Amino acid sequence: MKLPSALTITLLYVALGLLWIHFSDAWVSNLAAGDTELEHKLQEYKGYFYVLTTGLLLLILVRSHDAVQEKQLKALGRSEQQYRALFEASPMPVFIYDADTGNIVQANDAAVQLYQYSTQELVGMSIWQIVGPEGMVSVDERLDIQPGQDEHVRGIRRHTRKDGEVLYAFTQDIPFDVDAMHTRVLIANDITRQMLYIEAIEKQNEKLNRISFAQSHKVRSPLASIMGLTNLLNETAINAEEYRTILAQLTEACTKLDDVIREIDSDARPQAV
Repeated sequence: MKLPSALTITLLYVALGLLWIHFSDAWVSNLAAGDTELEHKLQEYKGYFYVLTTGLLLLILVRSHDAVQEKQLKALGRSEQQYRALFEASPMPVFIYDADTGNIVQANDAAVQLYQYSTQELVGMSIWQIVGPEGMVSVDERLDIQPGQDEHVRGIRRHTRKDGEVLYAFTQDIPFDVDAMHTRVLIANDITRQMLYIEAIEKQNEKLNRISFAQSHKVRSPLASIMGLTNLLNETAINAEEYRTILAQLTEACTKLDDVIREIDSDARPQAV
């Protein structure tokens, strides 16, 4: 139920009051027909009637206002309970912090478990002790939140736990005013395992690139020497001295090829992720 505004009520009261005064005075004069004493009595009764009527209307308005206010307070209480339930039951860490100072106002149980601070330690601590400006990973300028900003920002950041361990978190940072405070909510999703897995894949790709380079360049050189020397042995009449020289060169080329194969084999071995 929506109540009329204060200005609407005031204008309506003034209009009705003026109309009442104008028409009631004329009605009393006509009814008294020149009898001064009767006119005085009627004016007095008219005043009583006006006070009683306006008082009754005022009572109705006050009760309506109280009923609407009570309904709004109940709805607000339910919303607060739902917010509290969602806040505490969230499996992801959630922080509410002062947008102007950066001090944490509230933190849920998931934040306590992941970052290893107690609730008492987190409340009042600066959010930037966990999320530092140097922790930005994603190329998203909106992650540099300045005091007073109201936009919804998100991205990947490096966070620091109490024990100093660094983890990766996908964060969403949104404005959320609580108790007339200019606050923000930061929701963190721990994606450390995913990021480490991606880093491992990138390192493996680097190894594959090195293997490809080795196959294209390092393997071909000793292999070409071996093939050339083998053809020389098969197609050319050579003496014993030349045979020993070619055999030594073949041995050297085979040793180089073996070293290259060992290097490739070492790079190709999978690493634990």
